[in-house]
Amino acid sequence: MKILANHQPEQNKLRAALRTAMPLAVAENRVPTAQEIMQMQCPYLEASMEELFRVSLTAPACVRMAMRDTQILGHHIPKGTILFLVWNQADYTQPGFVVDEGLRTESARASEKRVGVAGDVFDSAAYVPDRWLVKGEDGKEVFDATRGRNMIFSLGPRGCYGRRLAYVEFRMLVVLVVWNFQLRKLPVELNTTKAYDKLTRQPQDCYVRLSEPV
Repeated sequence: MKILANHQPEQNKLRAALRTAMPLAVAENRVPTAQEIMQMQCPYLEASMEELFRVSLTAPACVRMAMRDTQILGHHIPKGTILFLVWNQADYTQPGFVVDEGLRTESARASEKRVGVAGDVFDSAAYVPDRWLVKGEDGKEVFDATRGRNMIFSLGPRGCYGRRLAYVEFRMLVVLVVWNFQLRKLPVELNTTKAYDKLTRQPQDCYVRLSEPV
């Protein structure tokens, strides 16, 4: 909520996109139903959700064990090594660093053909929902999940089994809050990003400042 409050233009753009996507609720001057929220097509909502997950670091890291001897950018990783994969470092919420392409695995080099390059266009540390949007064949904006780097739910067979439910709950929360309220910027002493890093990242100063939506 603080991220949206600190980025008023993006918040207003999201509200406008939601109103465009659910015109009946606007015409009837009511809150959209759960069915409307789940069925509507709104690329900017998808982009905003993904970007909020990315910059808020809902899950700060992931832990994995190497099941066999392997290499990461030329560094030998013996079988049984515990790896901490942190999501607030280079190329996630901080600028990336130059990597010798010769050190990448064949599969990593092959993935460049199907993974977006928005991280090279937008500041990694900034809140920019547009990084997740591309132009479709009809010229309209569409959401592209490969355009940014977001691993808070991990991937593959060991990924978070509650991911789908989390997205449903978050979609409902974001839509209903932004639809009904204008999130205003907090005073400096309350507008902190301090948090406790546990299994998930739990904020310390949980405050909001609300007004009627613009």
